[in-house]
Amino acid sequence: MYLLPIYLTLIGFFFSFFFGRLFNNYYTGLLNSILVLNSFIISLFIFYEVVICKSTTSIYCFQWISVGIFDIKWLFYYDSLTAVMLVVILSISTAAHFYSIEYMLTDPNQIKFMSYLTLFTLFMLLLVTSSNFIILFLGWEGVGISSYLLINFWHTRVSANKSAIMAMFVNKIGDISLLLAISFIFFILHSVDFSIFSLFFSHLRLELCDAETEILFDYNKSVFTTFMRDAVIYSNLNEYHFLFSCIGLFLIIAAVGKSAQLGLHTWLPEAMEGPTPVSSLIHAATMVTAGIFLIIRTNFLFLATSNLFIVIIALGSLTAFIGSTIGVFQLDIKKIIAYSTCSQLGYMFLSCGLCGYNFGIYHLVNHAFFKALLFLVAGYIIHAINNEQDIRKLGGLLVILPFSYMGLMIGSLSLLGFPFFSGFFSKEKIIELYYSFYSIHSINNTNLLLFFQMITNIAVIFTILYSIKILVYVFYYNYQNNKKTLIHLHYSSLYTVLPLFILSILSIISGYILEDMMVGYSTNIWDTAIENILPITS
Repeated sequence: MYLLPIYLTLIGFFFSFFFGRLFNNYYTGLLNSILVLNSFIISLFIFYEVVICKSTTSIYCFQWISVGIFDIKWLFYYDSLTAVMLVVILSISTAAHFYSIEYMLTDPNQIKFMSYLTLFTLFMLLLVTSSNFIILFLGWEGVGISSYLLINFWHTRVSANKSAIMAMFVNKIGDISLLLAISFIFFILHSVDFSIFSLFFSHLRLELCDAETEILFDYNKSVFTTFMRDAVIYSNLNEYHFLFSCIGLFLIIAAVGKSAQLGLHTWLPEAMEGPTPVSSLIHAATMVTAGIFLIIRTNFLFLATSNLFIVIIALGSLTAFIGSTIGVFQLDIKKIIAYSTCSQLGYMFLSCGLCGYNFGIYHLVNHAFFKALLFLVAGYIIHAINNEQDIRKLGGLLVILPFSYMGLMIGSLSLLGFPFFSGFFSKEKIIELYYSFYSIHSINNTNLLLFFQMITNIAVIFTILYSIKILVYVFYYNYQNNKKTLIHLHYSSLYTVLPLFILSILSIISGYILEDMMVGYSTNIWDTAIENILPITS
């Protein structure tokens, strides 16, 4: 059962890519959508067994590479983090697939589009179910290639070519950094399995020590003060501290490239050149979340490199601020939502720097639902108004397209953190993490933390501004387009409307339903996936 989502998406890709031309666009798209829907249903059973029943699972397939001590097994690993990511990826992918049936129906290359969309989902599943860095890197490169193919889907447009090349080039910087990190990890630990982290750092858990036990790790100085007792690989780690810092830095750069943090964020708004279902899938649940997933998956490593937390905090808060401020001045409806994605990814990155990995994955889940809703509603509006994306040429759609108003209103309220919507439950908790971090961080960095907290709070204000801007321009202004566009207004069918309705419901209730389970005080679903590194004081 655990491998069925991977098998079904693989079958969907091969069937549509090689045999889809034997059928028409509608039936090929419907088949792919049904296969992804079945994968999503199976992921719910996986979530129940792994998270609710606490049954962490590893599935061995075959030996892949064996050269000396370099031993790679094709092994899939399912813990609570993987199970949550599977539900998020497959739910958004299902919505995007059904939405694409009608949205791309008249496109002559619709079959190719659906096969690429399924391939994108397949590589993301490989990435989150991997048990070692090599399989993760395979999925990491796969989502990069798939994003290039999808952004450049309308390849006759020069702008689409340029955007796809930019996305590929910028992501290659992160790919090279990830390769360097994997090389350093193998050099030190002689293994690339994720399980080596929990084994290697098992003695570094910060806990109350009795009179006969010495503290193994000094949080502020990031140096090991004593020898590890019963260490498996090394006993003295002081000399390897520099290498651990290099590994952490390379992993951060890799995550910055994939999750579009400040400096390598330029590809994210340019990805809008692809069809709208691609934008919803890239920005909500797949490619941009890969970097956040990498940081959370390797959270054990940052036990030895706590001096890098301030780097993650700086990147996350600055990205949240810059992304929200740029979004205020954009006029393309899809680019405004793209910069809001950039800003929200900054919050997730920030939570990892503040040691709140569970808050980061909680916001990732809520963000996936309301961001997919915003993109798909934007596509619904663009499709109805003759492919017009400039918000200055829209207006008056409150009467013309009331359903799109409801969807965009719900998504925007959740995005800006309006009380009792999903974004309110996760976004506010990340901002409040600063207060719990002051007590454990060096006093020398307090001023920096106060500065980053200030610009994070300012980013919240700008998020409200561009969310209101979209609603006012699109729905409350007078109609600004020509009469011909209004006469040929296109209303969508159930295939487009149903995913929007379901995502609207999830954008309202997901935060409340998942709060106690994912970030509640009594929750213990992250025991095997996330290491709690906040020190316990007596």
